[in-house]
Amino acid sequence: MPSFLLIAHAVAGSIMLITGMVAMLSAKGRKYHRVSGISYAWSTAFVGLSGFIIAVQTSNQFLIATSVFVTYMMVTAYRSLYLKQLHKVVKAQAIDKLIICISVVAASYLLVLGGYGISKGNYAGTVPLVFGIICARFVAGDIRKFTKGPADKKHWLYNHIAGMVGSYIGGTTAFLAVNAQFFTNDFQVWIWLVPTVVGTPYIIYNIRKYKEGKRTLDRVALTKGNAE
Repeated sequence: MPSFLLIAHAVAGSIMLITGMVAMLSAKGRKYHRVSGISYAWSTAFVGLSGFIIAVQTSNQFLIATSVFVTYMMVTAYRSLYLKQLHKVVKAQAIDKLIICISVVAASYLLVLGGYGISKGNYAGTVPLVFGIICARFVAGDIRKFTKGPADKKHWLYNHIAGMVGSYIGGTTAFLAVNAQFFTNDFQVWIWLVPTVVGTPYIIYNIRKYKEGKRTLDRVALTKGNAE
């Protein structure tokens, strides 16, 4: 009989997948987006922590890695909402330093786990390796952001989009990993990488959309300024 933690994890996972999709499809800044986003953040936090506990109990290295990745991406995405003024005053608070330290450990763990698995001929290591590379890029970006300052004042929005969608990718990947046994008995790398392949272009598209919108507004403001 499934344990209470396992049942709660499954329920939270379902809420996470539903609210995450609603948040991505609803207009940014609107009520539906905010409410679904908050529900998604809390359910994702529970999924990540409970998944980590379950994975440790069952010695499932892949799910340990996925839980770490999901939690990290969600935390950085949520934290970005409180860093809107970072471009004015570049200063990392204690919570930011803690997140970066934990993130370095998480990225290292994912990279080592993935690299070791592939070196042993276990191609399942491809997934944590990909997650590790993504995590490492985020960590490097955070360190640069707090030392040199963000290059764009909309940095928080880009990080929020990437983090939220990234955590959704990780959660969906874990869902496929757990349920793939019902469709095939053989490990298929492509099944676990589908969320990354689909989600990454979505992240790039949305970030570029907001960047292009900003450039358009800047050009309009410059034109008006020259006219005056």
